Amino acid sequence: MVENESSLMFILADLLGMRAGSICVSIWSMIEGTPYYDGPPSKEAYPESHEPDFLGKRVEICSQIAIRATEILAKMDKS
Repeated sequence: MVENESSLMFILADLLGMRAGSICVSIWSMIEGTPYYDGPPSKEAYPESHEPDFLGKRVEICSQIAIRATEILAKMDKS
């Protein structure tokens, strides 16, 4: 999901009386290499992002965060 889809998910969840969450994971700027990008090359600014297992590790950490957040919310609901 990206920001627009996450926004819709939050709106629908609110209308339906539900909770929703979203974690966005990216490797580097989506606009790098376009006239709109004014930053340094990502390979220079974030060399670790070009390691072969970088994205997999980020997704794994974000998944762990999401699971923990769900556990915390479930615990809050029981109190």
